[in-house]
Amino acid sequence: MSQQKNQKFVKKNLSKDSSKPISDDDNSSNPNIQKDLDLEDLKKEIESLRNQISELNEKLSTSEAQRDDYFGKFQRLGADFENFKKRSNEEKILLSKMAVEPFVKAFFPIFDAFNIATKDLPSELKKNSWVLGVVGIREKILFMFSSLGVSLIDPVKNSDFDPNFCESLSVEKVEGVEQNKILEVYQVGFKLGEKILRPARVKVSG
Repeated sequence: MSQQKNQKFVKKNLSKDSSKPISDDDNSSNPNIQKDLDLEDLKKEIESLRNQISELNEKLSTSEAQRDDYFGKFQRLGADFENFKKRSNEEKILLSKMAVEPFVKAFFPIFDAFNIATKDLPSELKKNSWVLGVVGIREKILFMFSSLGVSLIDPVKNSDFDPNFCESLSVEKVEGVEQNKILEVYQVGFKLGEKILRPARVKVSG
């Protein structure tokens, strides 16, 4: 009789256990359910990373655009500064030439006088102390001209006449000499850089 009672008690308890709901603890022990939960978390993590990468790419694009803009401005400033230096140098040179020109022109008649005095000197006078003094003054004037950027225009006899540097004061027909050849230099010329201050005055063959 006692054995029958025990069997009834076990059956009753088993039926009670089978009707109990599955708890969360039971879910955690189920490998399939846990795998689904892990996969969902991974998807969320990946989506978060994608959003962060997208934001970083946007910031990088903005930074690169700013960098290019600053670099372009820097290059333009550098070019503007170089142009400014070039213009300043050109203006200084121009102002210097403008200041030099009237000064050196005042010395042209003096140089002409010394140049005539020392031209075609007889050999017996070339070592004369007075003549050497005159020649020395002429050379000092030439040195001063050179230091100021002024050079002589002194054409060679029988060279071609160039109207850019010479002025023809007379024309002479000479047998055996081609036309437009320089026969004689009456007065040397001067130039400041490439600017003609005074052309050489010459006689030309016709």
